[in-house]
Amino acid sequence: NSGGIAVEGRVPTAEQMERIRAFRSEIALSEEYRRYETEARPYCADDRLLHRFLSARKYDLSRAGDMLRKHLVWRFGTYRPFEIRCEEMNQYARTGSIQVSPHGQDKWQRPIIILDDSKECVNETDAAKKTARGHASFSL
Repeated sequence: NSGGIAVEGRVPTAEQMERIRAFRSEIALSEEYRRYETEARPYCADDRLLHRFLSARKYDLSRAGDMLRKHLVWRFGTYRPFEIRCEEMNQYARTGSIQVSPHGQDKWQRPIIILDDSKECVNETDAAKKTARGHASFSL
């Protein structure tokens, strides 16, 4: 998985690749990884993902590990953003809570999404609000 894993134009050095391999081994031993192993295994097999987490924490394995373990809980336990369905977000688009900006795209050519948390959806439970806002925040 190491082919073309540049993060923001930076290709990892041989030393950084060694840290990526050590990081993968360390994460695989964590409780969070084991709890969500079926989903986490292919996700954490991506060198680019591990490189991003390490780069964000200046290759400090401990700090990057804390960050990635929290991310695994969020991604596979709390919000599960990959399960977002358009139907779930329609009511938020209809009320104006989520809008596509008329100001174009970001530097990666993705549409700019605006979350207006002041608009409420009718008949929305607290759990639905938490889930929808989490999904909307993820899509930002």
